Amino acid sequence: MAGTAGVAATSYLRVHGANETIQLGVIGAGDRGRYVMNLFLANPNVRVTALCDVYTDQIDRTRRRAPDARGFSDHRKLLELKELDAVLIATPDHWHAACAIDALNAGKDVYVEKPLTRTIEEGPAIVKAARVNERVCQVGMQQRSTRHYLQAKREYFDAGKLGKITLARTGWHGNSYHLRKAPESLRTKPAGLDWPRFLGPLERRDWDPYSFASRSK
Repeated sequence: MAGTAGVAATSYLRVHGANETIQLGVIGAGDRGRYVMNLFLANPNVRVTALCDVYTDQIDRTRRRAPDARGFSDHRKLLELKELDAVLIATPDHWHAACAIDALNAGKDVYVEKPLTRTIEEGPAIVKAARVNERVCQVGMQQRSTRHYLQAKREYFDAGKLGKITLARTGWHGNSYHLRKAPESLRTKPAGLDWPRFLGPLERRDWDPYSFASRSK
């Protein structure tokens, strides 16, 4: 993933201009959001100017790396900032599509963590938003940008050695994130956490620390 996020930042610089500062907004400021944000910040031309999370504690933690960034609990308010060039989306999976579409329609380029969507039906709307608004939308896929995968693509797919490919299935075993247990600090809902906003399109339910811990990044 480190290589993928680094490639995303470098690719965007080629489009935006190597000497221009990219104003980046982070939507989803949990552990994963902070990790990927730091990869973007390794490029001196990237500046994080806005943060969004339903949990104020996450924004406070992220500000240690981006002290001047403005904080928001609603991603739509963040997207109203005209100075933002691009956004990093590292929310729970069920918010990926809505945030990506809203960002693209707001004229921002998008780097969004996998999976891009929660359902198949959400996909075409994201593609349409990227094309209509002529924006870049890149999905973070672990190992997708490493050298041996690119070599295999060139030698077997691009060269036509395998014939016409109509379907490819892959598998990845080892995702234990859903097995995380909620820390004691989350046994009761923290005052600075907007639970209804966190649920978004999911079925409404009472505060559930396991659901929050297992879906948060």
